Amino acid sequence: MEVGSGGHVSRSLTSEPGSSAFFTGSLILPADSARWPQSITGDGSWQEEPPGSYTRLAGLAGAAQAAFGADWGFAVECAPTASQVHVYVALSTPDGNAVSNTVLFVEDTVQPGAERLVECVLRLLAQRLEERTKELP
Repeated sequence: MEVGSGGHVSRSLTSEPGSSAFFTGSLILPADSARWPQSITGDGSWQEEPPGSYTRLAGLAGAAQAAFGADWGFAVECAPTASQVHVYVALSTPDGNAVSNTVLFVEDTVQPGAERLVECVLRLLAQRLEERTKELP
């Protein structure tokens, strides 16, 4: 799930040949949660939470996991302000637990094509996956 990022992360993930063997799909949602389809959000109680809250991010990641029948669900939410972009990331694991993180970027992060944004989000995702893998027996 991507909220407010324009699909830059998904586009980057699927730009490599063979990526579809691992990436089952993405949903690009508008920043306005009132416009999110109920068929994806379910009862949607978590979508009323403020951007970046653990409940909202876990809901987004879990909805992505369920929508695609995937082992892992990933959500990124971007919330720009006048001088900064807040990027919130959550990863829903196969056992249903979610981990989240908040990353704060300064305005030079958002460049044409959002390469820096994607790089930072993917680095954080890789870090979370590595940490999760170490936790497994």
